[in-house]
Amino acid sequence: MSTPVAPALAVVQRLGINLIQNRYLAIKPIGQAYGGVTFLGSDIKTDTPVFIKYRIGPRGELDKAKFAMERDALKAITQLDSKVAPRFLATDDFADVESAAIVMEWIEGELLSDWLGRCAEYSIEDRLAVFARIASALSIATLTYMHRDFHPGNVLLLPAGTVAMGPEYIDRLYLIDPGVKILDWGGSCACN
Repeated sequence: MSTPVAPALAVVQRLGINLIQNRYLAIKPIGQAYGGVTFLGSDIKTDTPVFIKYRIGPRGELDKAKFAMERDALKAITQLDSKVAPRFLATDDFADVESAAIVMEWIEGELLSDWLGRCAEYSIEDRLAVFARIASALSIATLTYMHRDFHPGNVLLLPAGTVAMGPEYIDRLYLIDPGVKILDWGGSCACN
């Protein structure tokens, strides 16, 4: 007996958009939001996990614009070599089925919304340290784009061991890594 395919995966397979640029394969649905459907994927050339976000089917102009803005923001932030947003890997446009995809690095971490649910167990110093990491990430991430949808569900905390901040990085800002990723850039706009 064959294993049933998740409905979202069946849709991208049926549309023929489950393989992006002959390299990134959608494997497992993660979630669905107003702006798209998300998947755990695989870079079949390196056998590493990736995050794939789709805009599927005909949508309004606002949805199309938000998807394009997220793509453009991630490209720009990745070019800055910043470590505070998911690294942009690829994009594809499937005009014949009015869909598009963005491929980003896969990141393991904890959403700030989940951390806040248990933050009472931490000292005030530890809570302030997380706040400082978030403030640093947001100030770096918004050098070229304003996020405009910043909330605890769009902040991913990485393990404290990934943090590289402090006085030794003042003159080398490009080395700062607050161990925070700002997610979901669909509502962003370019800073002038």
